[in-house]
Amino acid sequence: MCIRDSINAEYMGAQVANLGKTQVLTPSLVGVTPAFTASTFSNYLTIDKEDTTTGLSLTEQLYRPSGSQSAIISTSWANKLSINLEANSSFLVMVYNGSYSSQFEIRAQAILKLSPAMTMSALPSSSKQSVMVSIPTYAQFCGGLRLQDVPYEILLVQFKSYSDAAAERVYDTLNSATQESPVVYSIWDYRDVARGIEKNSAIVSATFVSVTIIAMFLCFFSLASSMSANILDQTKEIAIMRALGLTKRRMIILYVYEAFVLVFSSSLSGVVIGACVGWTLTAQQILFTQLPIPFGFPWTNLLVIFLVSVACAIASATIPAYSMMKRQISTIARLN
Repeated sequence: MCIRDSINAEYMGAQVANLGKTQVLTPSLVGVTPAFTASTFSNYLTIDKEDTTTGLSLTEQLYRPSGSQSAIISTSWANKLSINLEANSSFLVMVYNGSYSSQFEIRAQAILKLSPAMTMSALPSSSKQSVMVSIPTYAQFCGGLRLQDVPYEILLVQFKSYSDAAAERVYDTLNSATQESPVVYSIWDYRDVARGIEKNSAIVSATFVSVTIIAMFLCFFSLASSMSANILDQTKEIAIMRALGLTKRRMIILYVYEAFVLVFSSSLSGVVIGACVGWTLTAQQILFTQLPIPFGFPWTNLLVIFLVSVACAIASATIPAYSMMKRQISTIARLN
């Protein structure tokens, strides 16, 4: 669970600054519970610096005695404020309204490059970013607000032992509670997003597989023409190998191998080039968005290419080779 920004009427906003107040930044001040990092997606958590001696998670460390006067900030803001995790390295949190302000000196408990559900970045160009504190510290910033009066903006539900039936029960319970409440709530179900992503991924994958099959089918005619011309150009060699005792079946298989090498090597080269371009674009998106975008190699497409290559090789080489092998060796030798 977490709460964002002060809603206490005594204060209107917050700022963070270094001790000399030469750098003043406007944060999104967020209070989080100890289980916040355990309830979010860990692949979106990129830690720059943390205290690894406690054995606690990042947000659990905020609830230690030393963590009550500390916060979790982003790498870019830590650089701007010139702070680190040392005990003597601190910064100011200033809460204010039109005529009154109050400031608190706190230290950095951890420094993050990326955090789920928060705005954090290592890029210095990012402006407003999140500063995470414990809920008691957040209440203190709000002028001594009682904990039972602290409103929560987001409730995250993480299952210890997940099952669809348990998820449906929790969803129905929350949905019933929100409909009876005078406060407007919205329920976000990750399963709906996951199902949508899986459906879209299946559609995109099927589209690319279809395009691959169509492209290789069109290339089949070029391959068949090339193999026919190649066989007609090698009639002398065919006649000699047949005269030396090579069977018709072995000759046909030899040309099938040749056709397969041609079509599969060219297709594999296209896959490798496309994968390199895709990896480059993914790395570029990661740099621009600061999100852990995974790179997925198209293994399904590669399998389809292999199977279609085998079919094209057999079809393009067997027909002209079989037509040639039906003739007498003397006739084959006189063709060219």
